[in-house]
Amino acid sequence: AESLFNEVFNASSNESGAREEPSLKTGSVAELMDTSECATVQLFWSNDTSDSYLEKIIIDYGTGCTYNGRTFEGTLTITKTGRYFQVNTTTTLQPGNDFYIDGYKVEGTKTITTSTADWFPSVGIVVKAVFDINVANGKITTSDGDILTWESDGTHTWTVETTSTYI
Repeated sequence: AESLFNEVFNASSNESGAREEPSLKTGSVAELMDTSECATVQLFWSNDTSDSYLEKIIIDYGTGCTYNGRTFEGTLTITKTGRYFQVNTTTTLQPGNDFYIDGYKVEGTKTITTSTADWFPSVGIVVKAVFDINVANGKITTSDGDILTWESDGTHTWTVETTSTYI
């Protein structure tokens, strides 16, 4: 169960992070990165005029789309309350009723809250961030009808290490 929920995060984080800059308009459709053009992605930007951010992403894998060696089907919705590395931003990943990975139906909600983000001020990059991660009502249904349930609370620390003299 944990592996499949991690795959949900991995697929969504590419879209969430890579599309932070509002070069596309709200509701625009884009191709999902690294999926051989087999998924459709809808992007919705916040109405915050002072700091617009990607507020909602809907990824539609259709009846099957291979990504990172796994086959995704159905829809995945990602909603955010701010920019990913902004403290107190909550990112919620919600599989649709038709969401499958490698034939396993995935249900439940994964929530990621940015609890800290340390910036390197002179170049404006995050060098360390801590995220609180929660999976609620996690449920995996196999093709045989077996059901696995999973709940989880944890913390993930993300660190950039560099030997660059420019930072």
